[in-house]
Amino acid sequence: GLRDRRALSQTYTIPTAAQLQGDFSKTFNAAGQLIAIYDPTTTRPDPQRPGNFIRDPFSGNIIPKNRIDAVAARVRTFWPTPTSAGTGAAAVNNWTGAGSTPNNQDQYSARIDHAINDNHRIFGRFSFSNITRGGFDFFGNGAGWVNPGGSGLPIDINARNFALDDTLTLSPSLLLSLRYGFIRQWVSRNPPLLGLDLTTLGFPQEYNTQVGVRALPSFMPSGFRGIQQRGTDYIRRGDLTHTFQGSVTKVLAHHTLKVGGDFRQILLNELEPVIEQGQFFFDTRFTSSDPLRTNSTSGNSIASLLLGLPSSGDIDIVPPISVSYRYFGGYLQDDYRATSKLTFNLGVRYEVETGRNERYNRLSWFDPAVPNPIGSKVGMPDLRGGLQFTAVGDNSRRQKSTNWNHWGPRFGFAYAVNARTAIRGGYGLFYLPNTGDGAGPANGAEGFVATTTFLSSLDGGITPTGSLSTPFPRGVVRGAGSIDGLQSRLGQSLTTVRHDDPGAYAQEWNFDIQRELPANFLIDVAYAGNKGTSLPVNEQFNQLPDRYLALGPALLEQVSNPFAPYVTVGPLSQAKVARAQLLRPYPQFDNILARNVRDVSTIYHSVQIKLERRFSHGFTFLGAFTAAKQIGGPVANAVIADPGFQDNYNRRADRSLVGFDQSRRLVMSANWELPFGPGKPFLSHSARMVSLLVGGWQVNSITAIQSGFPLGLTTSVNQTNSFGGGSRPNNSGTSAALDGPVKDRLNRYFDTSVFSQPSAFTFGNASRTLADVRSPGVVNFDFSLTKITRVSERITTQLRGEFFNGFNHPNFGTPGTVFGTGTFGVISSAADPRIIQLGLKLLF
Repeated sequence: GLRDRRALSQTYTIPTAAQLQGDFSKTFNAAGQLIAIYDPTTTRPDPQRPGNFIRDPFSGNIIPKNRIDAVAARVRTFWPTPTSAGTGAAAVNNWTGAGSTPNNQDQYSARIDHAINDNHRIFGRFSFSNITRGGFDFFGNGAGWVNPGGSGLPIDINARNFALDDTLTLSPSLLLSLRYGFIRQWVSRNPPLLGLDLTTLGFPQEYNTQVGVRALPSFMPSGFRGIQQRGTDYIRRGDLTHTFQGSVTKVLAHHTLKVGGDFRQILLNELEPVIEQGQFFFDTRFTSSDPLRTNSTSGNSIASLLLGLPSSGDIDIVPPISVSYRYFGGYLQDDYRATSKLTFNLGVRYEVETGRNERYNRLSWFDPAVPNPIGSKVGMPDLRGGLQFTAVGDNSRRQKSTNWNHWGPRFGFAYAVNARTAIRGGYGLFYLPNTGDGAGPANGAEGFVATTTFLSSLDGGITPTGSLSTPFPRGVVRGAGSIDGLQSRLGQSLTTVRHDDPGAYAQEWNFDIQRELPANFLIDVAYAGNKGTSLPVNEQFNQLPDRYLALGPALLEQVSNPFAPYVTVGPLSQAKVARAQLLRPYPQFDNILARNVRDVSTIYHSVQIKLERRFSHGFTFLGAFTAAKQIGGPVANAVIADPGFQDNYNRRADRSLVGFDQSRRLVMSANWELPFGPGKPFLSHSARMVSLLVGGWQVNSITAIQSGFPLGLTTSVNQTNSFGGGSRPNNSGTSAALDGPVKDRLNRYFDTSVFSQPSAFTFGNASRTLADVRSPGVVNFDFSLTKITRVSERITTQLRGEFFNGFNHPNFGTPGTVFGTGTFGVISSAADPRIIQLGLKLLF
């Protein structure tokens, strides 16, 4: 059992009381300039500058009360009052709170071992665990949940595990091993304010009855801590995996041969919608002086929220999904002792993993080449692209084609140069499984899953169309299944997969030299590398081709929409549509996001040095240093934020240091048994009471010093008008790196002045991750003091005091990386505070 409560503090930038009332007369940027708020209803072409637009500012920089949206008027009450005036002219980091996050775990296990005879043994094990982890609601009203490393919301994880192993010694040189196991896991989580009547927030009754789950929606203004931060909330998931394994080992004079197989049946049953109650994003575009040219002195995302003008938003309706996989792996390995000094490890593994299938065939994929029948109706006979469904027509029940050519060779060797020196090396090829690629829409259930996109504007953000108080006037779409075939989901956004994905794999290699030194020291110097091929990444299939960006504002002009008679939701349901929409590769759809497409490569090189002093005279030491570099594209699901493709048609521009590249890491650990008490050099024959007091003491320490991760920048407003591409700032050609202690640069960690907003209809030139600016590094000194006391022959006690970051060295979080917000370049959080634990263990 475990009951853990971890202290947690957070610092945010939240709107002030005046801003929430619509008063921006004292809202300044980082340079101390007033940020003017403009009325989006006054948007008109600038007669002095063709291609530009102008708006009128609100009088006194105050939004009239009668212009504040009904939903915004209620949502703004979820923000607490700032706890301070904030820092700098922009008043960032104006709220600080403290709380604790719970972690409760209970685990029960039982095991039996039985020797049937000298040559036949079996064992069985059963265990189950119940875990509840949660965050802390810093706002105290369901809107401020936080839990570092997760979405913040409480989650329940219950697991059951069983294993049965049967081992037979068929002869002195032949061994047979058979094993069966299963694991069953249930996961559940509720969104904040589950059961909320959305009409109490000002939403219409139709919206309240159409949402998949009634709970607090997400409201996320750029540059501010949002209300109910974005994340997967509602979860009901049950997983079951059956595993059958067998191996035969034969020992010969110079060979040890092993052959075996591994079969797994993996069942995933889930209801895990991503945005089941709706989410809405707000930026500065609708309240800036020119919607096509944002600047630091106009526009505010809170002002856009108060006016009820999201920049984007959506909601999904997801049915329960029940998918399954089959996996088989077979292997052959030979450990060959060529000479007394040289050993080879040779092997090969063959793997087959089927594409997922669903119990009721509720899966699909996007086919970019298939002719779409709507083309003949709208005067586009060459129109291509549409959803294909499993088990429809000649389609298989499998969502992805099965790759039957996954061979993974393995090679290793060890050579003893002499009694003190050894050389080792190896190579292996390993395949990445498809299992667990995603949930809900990420599983490619489009047609059964339905996402309704908020229609913010018909002309690329120049004129607002939608309203927060009537977010989906044509209703929330529900999946019709495969009944419409290739004409399914017309005019809507898709989250899908690619049917013919190649297998993702990594090649790993290393070369290592070990040398024993005097005084019981061992040094190890190694080179290790790997190359990832066809790694998963999210791709936008329906981005506007780059060649059309030269048309500039003409892309946003409203033209006749040929799809209007056949589409009921989204921009394509209107009589007019932006010219750019009809120039997209698949104009009959909105965005087409393909999840976990195997399409990115990476390369990693490292030098690894280890120095070890083996235990003697009560002391041992281990030091390890790694210098490394990893370059590649934006790998999906990386543990560190790594911006995706900015331009899906220019992949080379997105090759850079990966977001989780760590160039330097040093770790040193030491253990010292103090030389006092029985059997030690000092006081070994003292009285029993003295021996109990001074004997059995140990000091242990771990020191970790590591560099930070490269920063990836984006912009708060995407003005590329690329209909699917990302946006990064421009760099002036000057490095943004600044010198000096981090604590002196918290409000300007890097030089923000070298970045600027790209012109409309262009992509920024900043690298996907900055090669010369990294997040703050980490310095941690962890140590413990342990007292082991042998009270009697059968009873021993262990008293431990553990100090994590024992010297309370200041470590800091990542600075803001979104250009155009008040938190850009600002560090708002600390990391790794000092934690002290005291523990007492009794062994009997």
